[in-house]
Amino acid sequence: MKNIEKAIEAEQEYIQLNLQGEQPNIHDYLDQWGYSDLEEFHNDKIEYQLKNLDWTVIEQPRIDLSLVTWNVRDKVPSYMYAINTGEKYAFIKNGYENENELVDKGFTIVKFGYNATNETATSGLILSFDGDFRLYLLIPKHIDVSINLFLKKLNEYFIQLGLDSVVDGNDILIDGRKVCGSATFEAGDMTGFVCQVTFTDHIDEIKEICGERNKMPGFIPQNILTAYQLKDKFLEWLQ
Repeated sequence: MKNIEKAIEAEQEYIQLNLQGEQPNIHDYLDQWGYSDLEEFHNDKIEYQLKNLDWTVIEQPRIDLSLVTWNVRDKVPSYMYAINTGEKYAFIKNGYENENELVDKGFTIVKFGYNATNETATSGLILSFDGDFRLYLLIPKHIDVSINLFLKKLNEYFIQLGLDSVVDGNDILIDGRKVCGSATFEAGDMTGFVCQVTFTDHIDEIKEICGERNKMPGFIPQNILTAYQLKDKFLEWLQ
């Protein structure tokens, strides 16, 4: 039977022996607590660490990066989200060159300081509208978590709802259309995870700005799932 708490203690013992110049076998320490698979142990360890954080939950009436700054300064694990903001936002990568065009179209620019994985003109651009689910997690850097874990959890939930959902890089596609974009950024002793899940139909506006891209935009119909339901489900998993 798996016991993640004991397995984490055993890993620390293994690390200490390594630091002392010994060469123990990690499996001798983890197998006894139900972990013969190191990847499974790593994933369960991260989930255990996340669930044991003292999360501060904040609903933002509008996206306010000062809250991110304060919580980074105070090293506060934070679950910040915005849904009904009355505004539309453009999350842009480092070095994005068409800010003025976005402002002219009524978008508020949000700069979290992340890099895109490719170099097309609109790569890394995430457009967000009133009613979409915007999530920002701040996590202490000692937790070695990747963006893929969060996307995997969201994707598993979408599949449970009967949706044809797959993870594609830093995005999630449903029926082959992009409904979720995400990015990570570094801030002091914290790692930030930014996620946007689309619940509103602004496909034509997104196409106009982003052009015909490989990943066509889509949205999740609110008779299947709402932004607030997803907020609650994801928070439930973290806690």
